[in-house]
Amino acid sequence: MNNQFSDIDVQLVKRTAMEILYREPTNVTPLISFNPESGDFIIQGRSIPENAEMFYSSILGWLDCLCQDPPLKIVLTVELEFLNIASSKRLLFVLYRLLEARSKGCRVMVRWCYDRRDEDMLEVGKDYSQMVSDIPFEFLVYDAIQLHPNRKVS
Repeated sequence: MNNQFSDIDVQLVKRTAMEILYREPTNVTPLISFNPESGDFIIQGRSIPENAEMFYSSILGWLDCLCQDPPLKIVLTVELEFLNIASSKRLLFVLYRLLEARSKGCRVMVRWCYDRRDEDMLEVGKDYSQMVSDIPFEFLVYDAIQLHPNRKVS
């Protein structure tokens, strides 16, 4: 009987994990919008939290559940202004989870978006594309001033 409760618990965790994962952005954490039904996953903004491990732990846990039965496709759009070292490690863990989904038949792609004035962020994307070379990357350049004319761009 105890085993039956364990099975039910696992099914509930999996069902919960398949819902949309959404986190509002802050000044130090990015927008997170992962929709397993459409396959559209977005990480956008700044990722410079004091405790990146704590911020990303629920995201990585959600992805672990998703990888048990991945969708047919995932397109991860990454558009980051800033990324600290701790966040860069966690983002790599996100990409590793996508590699796992790919190994189970999911078509995975990363759209790496960067401001035309930010060559460093382009290089970061290229580094990730080499670390997870089985995932195709598309590099998309944009102009932050045109997108956000009132925002100061350094």
